[in-house]
Amino acid sequence: MDWHECDALDRENLARLLRWSEIELVINLATPDTHLQVMGACLDSGCHYLDTALFEAESDFNVSPPWYQPEKQLKSAFSEAGLTALLSIGFDPGIVNCFCAKAQKDDFDEILEIDLLCANNGTHGHFFATNFNPSVNLKELCEETSYREGGNWHTSPAFSRSRRYCLPGVGEHLMYSVGHEEVHSLAEKFPNAAIEFWMRIGDQFRQTLQTLERIGLVSRDKILVRDVQVAPIDVLAALMPEPFSLATTYKGQVCVAVVIKGRKQNVTSSMIYYSVCSHEACIEDIGAHVTAYTTAVPAVAAAQLILEGHWNTKTLVHPEDLEPDLFLKRICDLGMSWRSSVLPTLPTNGETINVDVEAEFAQIVA
Repeated sequence: MDWHECDALDRENLARLLRWSEIELVINLATPDTHLQVMGACLDSGCHYLDTALFEAESDFNVSPPWYQPEKQLKSAFSEAGLTALLSIGFDPGIVNCFCAKAQKDDFDEILEIDLLCANNGTHGHFFATNFNPSVNLKELCEETSYREGGNWHTSPAFSRSRRYCLPGVGEHLMYSVGHEEVHSLAEKFPNAAIEFWMRIGDQFRQTLQTLERIGLVSRDKILVRDVQVAPIDVLAALMPEPFSLATTYKGQVCVAVVIKGRKQNVTSSMIYYSVCSHEACIEDIGAHVTAYTTAVPAVAAAQLILEGHWNTKTLVHPEDLEPDLFLKRICDLGMSWRSSVLPTLPTNGETINVDVEAEFAQIVA
């Protein structure tokens, strides 16, 4: 493998490097503010493109829904060039989008509700840490949540909406509504469905983050400190543990799931599609915790499918626009298993929503 250093925000030099290297496809894992420049460099050099998250300018905060507008402006350019640009193909977003595509293909005639769930029940021994880029992760949690209901967009303050779920592999947790990429792309495919993203956020982490926000340490607005302009969140990020370093101490499991309610032949039912991953197993496999592992595997699987021609759409797409079966088989081949199951009638009166089908199965076997 050859290594070359290049500024991802320098479109011209990056395009020159891509042409010189005769690269066919770029997997962009750089910070979200690089996406448009890297996409431009791919257009200039004739490369396919994929990333694992949404484009965000450094100044973006509480962007009005729907998202992905800057990337969509490049769709015609990718189509005219005959190049594929696949947006946000990680775990969530990414695999969960493909779960929705499979549900539409195999299990439902009409999708009514989509709840996207992410519960990290792991422990790493640090008082306050994030699983990926702190600046990006903390901003995401401080923003308003945006969700779909009644065919319309709605927003609500951070941590203002919550539900209690019992999930496979991780048990019962309080989950908060968080603004997330896949809600915005899925809303285009399922415009009449209620769609919302829910994340487990521990009390200690939430209370610490809210305190830091109140005193201004999560702000991206630069301030003058001893003749130097600095953003408080950059100082905070520099003081926090490096996300990759968490792999040395992380233990426990993560469940990412999609609970979908829909109709088939006029019968309404609910299903769960999910994957449970162990931090210890991921660390043993590649030396990285679950968040890094489950971002890398789908990106690799998608890259393979594009280069093999199966996902070479020659235009700009989201994961839910693609045929899901080959991808969902490929991630299994690469080490990421997943399951789906029909659910019983779910409570709607504020009780814990139990979708732990593995516990139910264990009771039946016992």
